[in-house]
Amino acid sequence: ALERYMVRVCRELRVRTHKTIARLFIDHGALLQAVAACKWDKNELSSRNHDYVDELVAQLRDAAAVVGAHGDLPAHIERNVWREAMSYVMRSLVDAYARLRKCTTEGRASMSLDLNVLRTQAAKLAPS
Repeated sequence: ALERYMVRVCRELRVRTHKTIARLFIDHGALLQAVAACKWDKNELSSRNHDYVDELVAQLRDAAAVVGAHGDLPAHIERNVWREAMSYVMRSLVDAYARLRKCTTEGRASMSLDLNVLRTQAAKLAPS
């Protein structure tokens, strides 16, 4: 009974540690401000993503470098930390988008473009 309890506690501690590490890489408040500063009630389509996406990709690149610098980490830990970082980014973006007051159809198309660029760039950085 004690052994099963300790295994469960260790598993929970590992998950919480990975989530905490992932949150250190992304500044949630700065992301909220950057998304809010963009113009979402536009009337024409844009073919370029917003600057906050480039900043997020740079932060993810730095995160991948930090995690990769610890070459002795098992691959599953790198993948777990990366998965938690991406989950945190997506939750932060949903939070940021939900706070917007005005958004046109073109603004939503711009959000979709931003997410596609982020997804493509993040896939290149993800550990194998």
